[in-house]
Amino acid sequence: MNLNTTILSAKERTVEVIPPKKKPVPDPRFSSSVYLRVAAYCRVSTDGESQQQSYHTQKQFYTEYIHSRPGWHLAGIYADEAKSGTTTKYRPEFNRMINDAKTGKIDYIITKSISRLARNTIDALSTIRSLKSLESPVGVFFERENLDTLDSKGELMLTILSALAQEESRSISENIRWAIQKNFEKGRVRVDLNRMLGYDLRPDGQWQINDAQAAIIRYIFQQFSNGISGNAISRELNSMGLTTVNGKKWYPSAVFLILRNEKYIGDCEMQKYVTENFLTHKSVKNTGQAKKFYITGHHPPIIDRPLWDKVQTILKKLNRTSSGAEGVSSLYNNLVCSCCGSGYSRAAYTARARNYTDGRLTKDLQYKEIYTFSYSIWRCRGKHKKAIASHPGRLSQTEKALMDQNCSSAPLYECAVKQSFMEMLYRLKWEYEAYEESCELCRKFSDFQTSCQFEHDRVFALFLRCLQELPSRNKAGLPIRINFPKPVGQPLPDPADAADLLPFDKHLYRTFIKGGLITGDSILYHTTFGIDLKCAGNSRTLLDFCGFRRCQKDGTIELLTETWQVNGKSIQYRKTPLRKPKSNS
Repeated sequence: MNLNTTILSAKERTVEVIPPKKKPVPDPRFSSSVYLRVAAYCRVSTDGESQQQSYHTQKQFYTEYIHSRPGWHLAGIYADEAKSGTTTKYRPEFNRMINDAKTGKIDYIITKSISRLARNTIDALSTIRSLKSLESPVGVFFERENLDTLDSKGELMLTILSALAQEESRSISENIRWAIQKNFEKGRVRVDLNRMLGYDLRPDGQWQINDAQAAIIRYIFQQFSNGISGNAISRELNSMGLTTVNGKKWYPSAVFLILRNEKYIGDCEMQKYVTENFLTHKSVKNTGQAKKFYITGHHPPIIDRPLWDKVQTILKKLNRTSSGAEGVSSLYNNLVCSCCGSGYSRAAYTARARNYTDGRLTKDLQYKEIYTFSYSIWRCRGKHKKAIASHPGRLSQTEKALMDQNCSSAPLYECAVKQSFMEMLYRLKWEYEAYEESCELCRKFSDFQTSCQFEHDRVFALFLRCLQELPSRNKAGLPIRINFPKPVGQPLPDPADAADLLPFDKHLYRTFIKGGLITGDSILYHTTFGIDLKCAGNSRTLLDFCGFRRCQKDGTIELLTETWQVNGKSIQYRKTPLRKPKSNS
């Protein structure tokens, strides 16, 4: 195929120029003939009085400046007040301005300096480049640096100046941190009391106890020291119509924050949290990466130190548990059978509630209607092979090896274990009050020597204080009585002479009991302060507690006459159809 083409010389060629579809925006500083929508951006990083004046001055200046230029039309004044320049994430006006520019509402932006736009080099460059890449490029003019982003020569200078602005921000951050630490070293505390219950700030700068709020703090500490869980305390506060310092509902997390706050004993620990990155401003818990400062006796306390020490010991013991749970299901997992060395597991049994009736009974002859109640026991896992075999994964290697051994241990009623533990504490309490340092408990501890003697001395002193704090009278005002069980076949005693079914203090158990060895009716408890405590009466059954008295929260006395009353749980109603007799045919 022949191709007839004519090759033109360079002089004979003509070049057609195709005009660009995008016209560059003229420099607004020198042009007055073009219609430009110009916006201004202002920002101050703090809400101080001097910064407030600068903030309003910037807004007024740019409004007048843009109106005074021919061809310029005000597209808006975007101003962020008391916002940091190290990040654009939390500057709503800045983000609104960028969105307006991208949607074609702004042609040009004026601001005082690069540091006003952003002190973060990455934020500054990415923002400016995104504006330049628009179909109608939007430029930014920095007055102090005399820099126009639409100028091709300004990219390098912009990078250098942005880095300098970021370095300036880092230097300011370090200077502020240094000044704050120097104030901490001099005992000058920085605490916003508007975000904390219990205190008000007087005109002279001193802390003053807020009686109404302090009552809530004392209630939380007292209830927790009495064995009430954080979840139950939060429910009680909500039921009383009380709110947090922010006016919100109470949750267990808020309760535990108060229980761990040292300011309620008059002390102040400062720099609990530090800002590791001045660009993100993210605070992290100070676990040793920076200094801490602790001031003792800085202000009037709301909580006394013995109560504080007791609560902190309870919290420390709770934190040691693997799950942090406060339920009874894990309470006695530290008990061991002396016969075979296995641990104990919990089981729930059901029995018939005799001599009980209510409105649920229909007396329909076609149905069997009974009332039942449940109770818990603890049994040796090495003895009950059938129950263990269904859950082999729960056994340790030692327990598997001991399964074939003959274990003679008997199950223990949970109510008996709780009652025996509290009876032991009351006997120790009364003996200590009678003989003080000469009592058997103190003599036994004085003979105990260990390498951790200082820590054991502290825990033992706390244990003695907890014993003294056990109430000597019940809610009805009657003296606490123990060891007066009803003899078999004898009439029930008068409520004033009956033994008390004592409320179990699970926090005392968790705080001071590391484990225990069960031998028949007795348990030898291993304590956190080094010595062992022995208690008896653990083999009692529900029937043995008939004749005891239980004091209700309202002060009324309930004499226990039936086994279903011992646990105090709700009665279940069961209705099952009777089987029809088989016909002879």
